[in-house]
Amino acid sequence: MHRHSHMPGVRTALALAVSAFACTPAARAAPGDALAPSFTIDTVGYFETRTTLVHDAAGNFLVVYQVDGRPLPIIKGQLFSAAGVARGAPFTVVVNGTLPTAAMNAAGDFVISWMMPQGASDHLYTQRYSAAGAAIGAPIDLNTRSNVYDDAVAMDGSGDFALTWSQEWQIELPDGLPYGGLSLGASSVRAQRYSHDGSALGVRMLVDLSLTNPTPISGNFNPPQVAVAADAAGDLVFAWTDPFLPGRQAVRAHRYNANGTAAGLVLRVSPLAQSTVQYPSVAMDGDGDFAVGWTVPHSNGTVLHPSSSGYDLYTQRFTRAGKASGSAVRVSQDVVIEAPALAMDSAGNFAFAWIGTPSFCCVPRSLRLQAYGSTGTALGGNVALSADTDSGLGPLGLTTSAGNLVLVWDNNGTLQGQLLAGP
Repeated sequence: MHRHSHMPGVRTALALAVSAFACTPAARAAPGDALAPSFTIDTVGYFETRTTLVHDAAGNFLVVYQVDGRPLPIIKGQLFSAAGVARGAPFTVVVNGTLPTAAMNAAGDFVISWMMPQGASDHLYTQRYSAAGAAIGAPIDLNTRSNVYDDAVAMDGSGDFALTWSQEWQIELPDGLPYGGLSLGASSVRAQRYSHDGSALGVRMLVDLSLTNPTPISGNFNPPQVAVAADAAGDLVFAWTDPFLPGRQAVRAHRYNANGTAAGLVLRVSPLAQSTVQYPSVAMDGDGDFAVGWTVPHSNGTVLHPSSSGYDLYTQRFTRAGKASGSAVRVSQDVVIEAPALAMDSAGNFAFAWIGTPSFCCVPRSLRLQAYGSTGTALGGNVALSADTDSGLGPLGLTTSAGNLVLVWDNNGTLQGQLLAGP
């Protein structure tokens, strides 16, 4: 079921990762500087919901994207070398799937996951692939049954992976009873670990359980949005929006050991002053240090552009022990109008990409980038990578490895990519 598309109110995901490739000028270039001309990935038309990028240790990368197939959406993938040269043609993952997400290990093997309607509910599927892009076995049906709202996947260096998703339940109170006709709701964040051979590791994990309406009041339900990251050894960190009360959401995170046991307590990531948060993202370095990103409406937690309807982008770094490194930092200096992406390399350098504008109305949108060093120091300011005069920019992705970046975006029905200098 399609629940996410363009902001505001729905999700368009950007993917961020690091791409390693031999390019001598990269060491002297500033973050965001183009290292090569842009290249075309697909020209089939409207790209919606998500564009995900993942990479291997050598910098080869995979782009996974959803096409508005009309009448049915199509999820496709395309492999590239570290230099941005296509490896074969785009391949079809599934027809009638939505919300694709992907992860890749150091050797280039990868998994792609998606949601697909099955009767009155959504099922979550995942498919393993070799580094050459050949499907391994049949798709795994997680049999999630009840409504699935969001999903994410992460993979460690050896190819073991973890899939996380959020679900919701709603109960309509019968007419004639107290509060009849109103709704009660609950939501959960769950996860399942898998071996590199596709066999399940342990039982399903309950990462979080929350009442979306703890008292019988009417209102919109806000199931969690989820993200997950893994380090080389398989340690995990989950991040999600906690919808405990309408209008009082928080971004939370929880670390897990590689064997699936919880490490420490649940962390509150977003400051208390921010009560309406969305679009969490998380990335982890090789040692388990991690950073979380999220968005906040301009009227909540900031005075920047108070009359606009866009978002501000924030980040918070943590050590591998779950201790906050400094305070939350506002990343964007403009109005964010596409859900941002975050990626971190093995050394802890990281970057965000998003589509933004100085003013929500009447000003061209642009692709923007902000890079950070491993200590959280901003490397230069927000970089405007390109402008678009007719608001045709759509879902984009960013990936990083060995200090360089790959940016992918939809520009009026053409999915484009470009190699950039990274942090």
